[in-house]
Amino acid sequence: MTLEDTEILLRKLSYMELFFKKLFFENKPAKVHWTVWDDDLWQQEKIFLRQMVETYGPERFSFLGTGRGDKKIEMKVNSFNAEKPLGSENFISGDMDIAVARVPRYIDAAQMHETINLFYVLSGVYNMEIEGKTYSLKEGNILVLPSYIPWRNFINNDATVVLAVMIKESAFIKCFPSHLADVFSKMFFSEGDVSLNLVNSPVDINLKNAMLNIAALQYDRIDYRNLLMRNIIEYTLLYIYSYYDEDMSIYYYRNKTNKIALQILNFINHNLSSVTLDALAEEFSYSTAHISRILFKLLGKKYKELLIEIRLKKACELLIYTDFSIEKICNNLGYRNPRHLRHLFTKELGVSPSKYREQHQKS
Repeated sequence: MTLEDTEILLRKLSYMELFFKKLFFENKPAKVHWTVWDDDLWQQEKIFLRQMVETYGPERFSFLGTGRGDKKIEMKVNSFNAEKPLGSENFISGDMDIAVARVPRYIDAAQMHETINLFYVLSGVYNMEIEGKTYSLKEGNILVLPSYIPWRNFINNDATVVLAVMIKESAFIKCFPSHLADVFSKMFFSEGDVSLNLVNSPVDINLKNAMLNIAALQYDRIDYRNLLMRNIIEYTLLYIYSYYDEDMSIYYYRNKTNKIALQILNFINHNLSSVTLDALAEEFSYSTAHISRILFKLLGKKYKELLIEIRLKKACELLIYTDFSIEKICNNLGYRNPRHLRHLFTKELGVSPSKYREQHQKS
């Protein structure tokens, strides 16, 4: 596929974006927060996508994941997965080191990735909120975001097109000489201070073509694609740090707390039937108060609120995708009394667990 064809595809709204745009103009903007997705909205989206496919046929490509062979990995916004924050297994298959995604338009998204993220503004103006501070990127600008730094964005127009290139740490080890790989790993994957690099570059045809080439490779899925994509990333990073050093703004963050927060969430997910705040404090060698502060800083919710949200989300999945009894689901989630789960379910979702299962298994 030519670079011109790639750019045309990137500028088109995907079916998913058309659904978000529809909600936006109905004054019901869609939101996703740390991969926790409103289940009812997810069901609406599935129905909308089915209608679009029946009316217009399958999409050629939506630039969401590299996949293996011809199988594309879909963006899994409907499940809470703290071990793999949104951006790795959701986009990059096991045999790849790099993936490129177009940042979805018309959705209020808060995310955190364990990969390095290189954002390139193909057109328009892109505003990102990073740990409470807003950064504005213009066409041609690049932002290099280290791992485990939370970010948020909302693009409310068709004209803004942003590419997000996600890079595993393994890519640096494989494609850079050892001394450069060490430098970049310390810059972007350290548990101490890490640097966010905002490159105020003009529209540079070399950078633009590099980004489009990565997207084209992802679409074409040719032999040696992984190696070619790594080589382009090596070229791109060396190019911007060589030619745009004076146009670069550097901001330092400590990402250790964010990484610990995700490890805590992962522990909660894997121990839903028995987890307590005391158990978390013992596991991570912090006081219960400090554990609560870490979670509140990242997610803005108290421990009990968060635990209920995660358990209910898991309950929804079990109700839809298994034939487990309510009693068995309660045991899996750590609730001794099914009446307690029924009460929480009805309070938070407006229907009983049995009614929820009936509605969603039908759809």
